[in-house]
Amino acid sequence: MDSNRFDTLTRLVGSGSSRRELFRRAGSVAAGGALLMAGIGVTGAAPGGGHAFGKKKVGVCHKTGGSGYLFKQLPTPALKGHVRHGDIVCDNPCLIASGCNVDGTCAGTIVADSTVVTGGTCCGGAAVDTQTDPANCGTCGVVCDSTVAAVCSNGACVAA
Repeated sequence: MDSNRFDTLTRLVGSGSSRRELFRRAGSVAAGGALLMAGIGVTGAAPGGGHAFGKKKVGVCHKTGGSGYLFKQLPTPALKGHVRHGDIVCDNPCLIASGCNVDGTCAGTIVADSTVVTGGTCCGGAAVDTQTDPANCGTCGVVCDSTVAAVCSNGACVAA
């Protein structure tokens, strides 16, 4: 029995599960160990043990069977199926996602203002284009005066 299976078995014994559940899982662990000793590996697993090595991983708030969400890091090719099932992709480049809020929105650490990311510059937790955004013209927080119909052009407020 390898160390992972032994750890799983000891967690099960200490978890307060029913005897039926303990015997069912212990049987699975024993059968898996017997197959490994016989030289038969687990079938259907992707190379790399399912870790999708080399693939870019993206955070998602995975909709659980109940009414909650669980934060997961998934390889990009798996996103399409998860989105179809109601999972929410954490795609805000100004948020280092590490969890999920009750409503399924992504939670985490907001990147500092003026940090350049894919999609623009972070201002107030959102990626904006400081070359054209009248609320963040040239840098975060510089607002073009709307009373004179100013617009943001090339990072400067100019009359429209």
